[in-house]
Amino acid sequence: MPEPLPELLEKIDARHLPSLPHVLLKLLDVCNSEEPTFDGICRVLDKDTALAARIISVGNSPLYGRPTKITSLERALIALGLDTVKTIAISAAVYQVFSQIGGAAGLDLKRFWWHSLMCATLSRLIAEKAAYPAPDEAYLCGLLHDIGQLVLWANFPKDYGSVMEDEADETRLIAQEKARLGATHCEIGAWLIGTWKLQSFIADAVLYHHDPMDRIVHAPELVKIVHLADSLADRPASAAASPSAVPEPLFGLTTDEIAELTGQARETVAQIARSFEIEPNHGIEPGPEEAAGELPPAPELPDRRRHRGSPERQAPKPPTATPDALKRLELTRAVRDIALLEGVHQNLSALDDSDGILTGIEKCLNILFGLRHPLFFLYDRARHALCGKDPGSQPSLVAELSVSLDSGKSLLSEALARRVPSESFSRDEAAVVSILDEQLIRLTQKEGILCLPMTAGDAVAGVIVCGVERSQMPRLEKQYRLIMMFARLCARMLDSAQRRQAQAEAAGAENMALMKAHTRKIAHEVNNPLNIMKNYLQLLGDKLDKGDIEYGELKIVNEEIDRVSALVRELSALPPAMHPEEGAVDVNRVITELIAFTEGTLFAPRNIALQPRLGEALPPLRIARGKLKQILLNLFKNAAEAMPGGGTLTVSTRNNVNRDGAPCVEILVQDSGPGIPPQVMACLFQPVTSTKGGGHAGLGLSIVKEIVGQLRGSITCSSSEKGGTTFQILLPKPEDS
Repeated sequence: MPEPLPELLEKIDARHLPSLPHVLLKLLDVCNSEEPTFDGICRVLDKDTALAARIISVGNSPLYGRPTKITSLERALIALGLDTVKTIAISAAVYQVFSQIGGAAGLDLKRFWWHSLMCATLSRLIAEKAAYPAPDEAYLCGLLHDIGQLVLWANFPKDYGSVMEDEADETRLIAQEKARLGATHCEIGAWLIGTWKLQSFIADAVLYHHDPMDRIVHAPELVKIVHLADSLADRPASAAASPSAVPEPLFGLTTDEIAELTGQARETVAQIARSFEIEPNHGIEPGPEEAAGELPPAPELPDRRRHRGSPERQAPKPPTATPDALKRLELTRAVRDIALLEGVHQNLSALDDSDGILTGIEKCLNILFGLRHPLFFLYDRARHALCGKDPGSQPSLVAELSVSLDSGKSLLSEALARRVPSESFSRDEAAVVSILDEQLIRLTQKEGILCLPMTAGDAVAGVIVCGVERSQMPRLEKQYRLIMMFARLCARMLDSAQRRQAQAEAAGAENMALMKAHTRKIAHEVNNPLNIMKNYLQLLGDKLDKGDIEYGELKIVNEEIDRVSALVRELSALPPAMHPEEGAVDVNRVITELIAFTEGTLFAPRNIALQPRLGEALPPLRIARGKLKQILLNLFKNAAEAMPGGGTLTVSTRNNVNRDGAPCVEILVQDSGPGIPPQVMACLFQPVTSTKGGGHAGLGLSIVKEIVGQLRGSITCSSSEKGGTTFQILLPKPEDS
């Protein structure tokens, strides 16, 4: 594969490519909706070249450590997780809204969008017709086939804009790209996709999509699919039906089959355009009045001059900037930065401890600035030193490093003292470089380091050390304002987490002695009647045959008494009789046993019907069996009390549900009760006085949330005042399942 000139690649930043404003508006609507979903976001992202490229790029980055590469947008979304995808999507939209990237002359974004989506849709249809095993991969390849034009236009708007305006046909356009810029849009697109290291021929299909037909007929299937789709994408309906629609047949498709595929693709893209409220442009896409009939032919443009903007349509050049205009521009950039950080703040706010926040910061640095694998040095107030912190994804040697702020001289201490970034490239050649700085440069395996102080007022959290190449510094220096805003946000989040932890430890130490003394007395009194009950059940069991139904029911009751006894021991901090059962927990079996235990006593008297819908092939989970039963029993009890006049309780399980890139098992507990009032939903999982008859609130749900957290899971609730409440529990699957 031809490699573009290195000096050209050093000038290219492919992270922020332009999208059609209509698509970005729809994307913001979906992301800001009450309950954004993967499906809703995917239906927008897979209609735009720039957004699709960003998702595939981040999804395949080493940060996520995927053993196999992703060539499907849907799989990329699942791998990244909803929160990460929202951050990427909103960041891309806000960036373009507040930048001037979409206003430069030369490229007609509407035509580019229409052609890319036509090529993607045709690629999928052709792949399905030709029995290609990965039609989604073909769709993605068609969507990305001209991404090199976006990259060149976004980075060299003036030079590339003149190239597109001056040259009419594709052959001359490619020749001028090579002559003026040193690479064609095919080569740039293939290079960019090659950096993602996909296990696919997508980069080859992008590279060769303008090659002559005699070279394509013997190429791999994906290359032929995209080449054919590209040649048909701009053809009007009348041209697609003519014998000359395709210079040479591919995949054995007849003229009628090609006309059918092209017409189907045009109608699909027309429907998508209408859903995005995209108006017709130059006759390239159909208007609303044409939706029901035959689509009109495209205008006679020399050799598919499809993406170039006509000179008469170019926006007038802006007047010379005045001081007031420069101030307005500066304010606009500041607002843009604040908007970018809003999504980051929401994500970090959802994390409870310092380790989780550090992991979140690592992901955000990659998404916002392209900085990977940062090293963290947190401030130790007692020692007045910066101590290396290993959140789990860093080199283990980092935890052994520290620098005293009283006498240590390094870029870290300099950044913290001055509260501004410090980097290793601007050092005087005669200056003495500290050993610590040299160690950090070696650990990052980069040419140098950039140290970002995490300080905000009285909050001093530490320093982030990022490995960088010299060629990255000009771009990063332009982003210093945003980078420092981000670092201050990190300082506040870490400081808040550390304060919460310190307060919790202080309160716990003060009350622990009193609590232990009191609970030991209660535990002693409770365990006495429990032991008597167990002995009585043993006597009853001796009188029954082990095959009797009653014997099995006694066994369930006996297990529940053991569970209650274990809870009492755990509360009182007494040594338990046995450790909680860990691992090999059959979720479906636990649910089945619990239904048998509660159906006759808890639900039948209230005329509540139980409907178990248990999924197949659930892997055993490594969790405490008793804790799972405690969670479900609390939810069952709340549901029963919410339906005193009868109703239905549905309990379902499902395998392979993804939450932020982690595979989970899902448990749903759904009732047909009256729903939960908004004022109760606002504090649903907080320990408040229970109303029972008015909803599911009370101490039980706060306990449920705590136990779910102990099992490294998550719980959410959705409810409607019109009726019906659903609790969703996600429990992590073992890594080897």
